[in-house]
Amino acid sequence: MAWAWCTSSPAAPHGTTDSVVTFSCSSPVADVWAAWTTAAGLANWWWPQWPDTAYTMEAKPGGRWSARSEQAGTGVEGEVLWLDEPHSLELTWRWDGEDVEDLVRVTLTETGNGTTVTVHHRTSKGAIANYRLGWQFVLGNLATALH
Repeated sequence: MAWAWCTSSPAAPHGTTDSVVTFSCSSPVADVWAAWTTAAGLANWWWPQWPDTAYTMEAKPGGRWSARSEQAGTGVEGEVLWLDEPHSLELTWRWDGEDVEDLVRVTLTETGNGTTVTVHHRTSKGAIANYRLGWQFVLGNLATALH
């Protein structure tokens, strides 16, 4: 697994910040796609440290997605905006109890050795370093689950 990231993008609209996290794994793109676009797939890697986490994923434009853990007292939800199977999906992101809605784009690129996953998270919140660490954590879980 290889990592790369940048903490901002010059293309971000005024008042927003982009975090881009990229990692490579040895799994085929179809397996990585299924891990992102099904509730069962998300349950294998998103928040395994909280076994009570409930997941939804309606992998279609206008579909809803969520991950919620009563044990952790946290949850996130959003709408699937578009998909290009098995290459990319874009969704909104809103933490429970907050009114700020972020935009997340996930791009999967097939390589000769597996798949490169790029997560582009645009937010108007100032906690971009926390998002980068969070994405590194869950993508590390993804890499472990796919092996």
